[in-house]
Amino acid sequence: MQQQSFIDILYKEALRGKEVFLYDVREGLCHNVQNSEDTEKKTIAEEAMKLHPADITKFLKATNEIIKREKSTSNINVRVKGKEKGTFEYYRITAVPEINKMGDVDRVIYQCTIDTESLKREEEVANISYTFKQLFEQSDTAQAYFDSNGKILGRNKMADQIFGPIYGLENMPKLNLYDMYAIEDIVASNDPQPVDFCLRTRYNTYIEVSIRPFFDDNGQLLFISATVSNVTNIRNIFKENIQKRRQAEATNNRVEDYAKRIMSLMEYGKIVMWKKDVKEQSFYYTYNLNDQWQEMTLNDLGSNIYDDCKELYQREMQKVFEGRNESISMLMHLKQAPNSEEAWYAVSGVPVLDEEGNVTAYYGIQRNVSDMKNNEEELRRETEKANNSSKLKTLFIENMTHEIRTPLNAIVGFADLLQDSDPETKKQITQIIKVNCMQLKRLIDNIFDISNLESGKVKVKTTFTDFALEFKHICENLKNRVTKPGVEFIEDNPYSKCVIKIDPYRAEQVINNFVSNAIKFTDKGHIKIGYHHDGKKLYVYCEDTGKGIPHNKKKEIFERFVKIDNFVQGTGLGLAICKAIAEGSGGTIGVNSELGNGSRFFVKIPAEVKEIIKDNGQQ
Repeated sequence: MQQQSFIDILYKEALRGKEVFLYDVREGLCHNVQNSEDTEKKTIAEEAMKLHPADITKFLKATNEIIKREKSTSNINVRVKGKEKGTFEYYRITAVPEINKMGDVDRVIYQCTIDTESLKREEEVANISYTFKQLFEQSDTAQAYFDSNGKILGRNKMADQIFGPIYGLENMPKLNLYDMYAIEDIVASNDPQPVDFCLRTRYNTYIEVSIRPFFDDNGQLLFISATVSNVTNIRNIFKENIQKRRQAEATNNRVEDYAKRIMSLMEYGKIVMWKKDVKEQSFYYTYNLNDQWQEMTLNDLGSNIYDDCKELYQREMQKVFEGRNESISMLMHLKQAPNSEEAWYAVSGVPVLDEEGNVTAYYGIQRNVSDMKNNEEELRRETEKANNSSKLKTLFIENMTHEIRTPLNAIVGFADLLQDSDPETKKQITQIIKVNCMQLKRLIDNIFDISNLESGKVKVKTTFTDFALEFKHICENLKNRVTKPGVEFIEDNPYSKCVIKIDPYRAEQVINNFVSNAIKFTDKGHIKIGYHHDGKKLYVYCEDTGKGIPHNKKKEIFERFVKIDNFVQGTGLGLAICKAIAEGSGGTIGVNSELGNGSRFFVKIPAEVKEIIKDNGQQ
C-alpha cells in the first residue's frame, strides 16, 4: 500500500507538470506520461541514449536493481542532452516499481526533476573533493591530521614512507602527535600553536615540519595538521649555491659575474625583454610579455650610452646585425632619460635558428644592476677604509708606545731623585710626578672611553645640572693648563645660572678634549671656550688661533687615530671621543677652520631647560 501510494503521488506530480516516465517491463518499452509531445514508446536502451555517456551505465543499473527488487527505491543524478549540441541538463531521478499480485515488477516509474544549477555545484564539489584527495594521497609531502588529543585521524602514503621506518608501519594508526620525536618538546598539548621547524633525522636527512591547529567559529580546536617535507636535496643544493657564490665573490671581475648570474637573479629585479628580427633595423622591448612590444631604433639606444661602454656595445651589436650564431653579453652604462641619474644595465641575448640553422632573430633580457654596481663601489670604498684603518692602528700603537713611555720615564726618573733632594726640590719633583701621572691616567681613560662609547657599554646619563657653575669649575682647572707665553685663556660664560638636563661628566670631557687639542696647536693668540643655549640645544665651542686644519682633513679629523701632525704629542682619540659623546647624546659635532688661521670646534646637544638666568639678571 505504501508503494502504491507513492506511485499515485508520482502520477499527481506528472499532472503538476513534472516529468514522469513509465517503463513497461513486459513490453520493454517506456514513454513520457507528462509530455504530450513525446508519447512515442521507446526501449529502455533508446531512452538511455539521451543521457551523458558516463551516466548510461548508472541509469541502467538502477533500473535493473528495481526490476530485480534489490531496491524498493533508487535515487540517481544524471545529465540529459540539452537542446543545443554539446550541452546537458542535470536531473534528479527517483525510480520506484509497480508490483503486481504475484510480487513481480510490472512497470518502473521514473520521476524526473530538473536541477541543473544545484547538481552542477554538487558535481564541482565532488570533483574538487576528488582532486584534493588525490593531491593529499599523491603528494610528495608527508601529511597527517590529528584530533585535539593528538590521536591520528588520517595520513597519506608519504607519511608512511617517512615515519614508518621510525615508528613502524603497524604503529602508524596508533600514532600520537605529542609523542612524536622532537614535536613533543615544541608543541604544547594543552595549547597547540602554529610552528615551523627543521631538524636532522637519525638517518642524516633533513626534514621541514609545519604544525597548524584549526579551530571552529567558537574557537574550539577541530584538528591539527602536520606537514613534513624531506628538504635534504634542497638543503644540499642551497649549500652548493652558497659555495658557488662565495667563489664568485672572490673573483676580481664582479661585473661579468653579475651577467652570468642574471638569470638566477631575475626574480629579484624587473626584467626588460627584447627581441630583434634580423631583417629589421629596429629593436622591440616589453616589460611584460602580455603587453604590446614597443619599438626602439638603434639611434635611440646608442644615444643614451656613455662613452666608456660604446666600444663594447658596438662590438656586441655587430654580432646581432650580422646575424652571427653567437650569444651576446654586455654591461651598458646608460642615461635613463634626459636629466636623470645614470644607470647600469646587464644585457644578454641568444640567437633563434630556423630548421636550416640560419639565425632569424635574437631574443634577450635587460636588467637594471645599478644597485649591484653601487654595492661594488661601496665594497671598494670599505676595503680601502679597512686598509686605511689597519695603517691607522699601526700608527696608533707606535704613538701609544711613545705617549706611555714619556710620562713613565718622567715618573721613574724623578722618583729616583726624591730620596736625595731637599724639601723644596721634593715638592717640585712631586708636582712633576703628579702631572705625569694625570697625563698617563687621561691617556688610559681615553682608550677605555673610546672603546666603551662605541660598543655602547657606557651610556650618557643626563640629569638637571647648573651648567653655569659646572662651566666655571671646568675653566678654573683648564686655566692652569694653558702655560705657553703669549697664549691667553678666555672664558665665555653668559649665564649666572643655567639649569639644564645634561650629563655633566661627558660635557666636561668634551670641553677638556677640545682645550687639550687647542693647547697642542696654539703657540700665540688665545684659546677661548664658551657656550650658550638656544632654548632646545646646548651649544659648546672652543676657539683657538692655532695652526688650523687643512680642508681635506676636516671630515676625517673626528675619526679614531687620526692626527693632523704626527710630530705633536697625542693619540688621535680625543676628538673621536667627543664625536661619540655628541652622537650618543643625540647631537652633532663640527669644526670651522682655515689653515693658518685657527679653528673653532663645537658640539650641539639637546638639553631640556629648567631655569636660565643671564649674567645681567634677566631670565
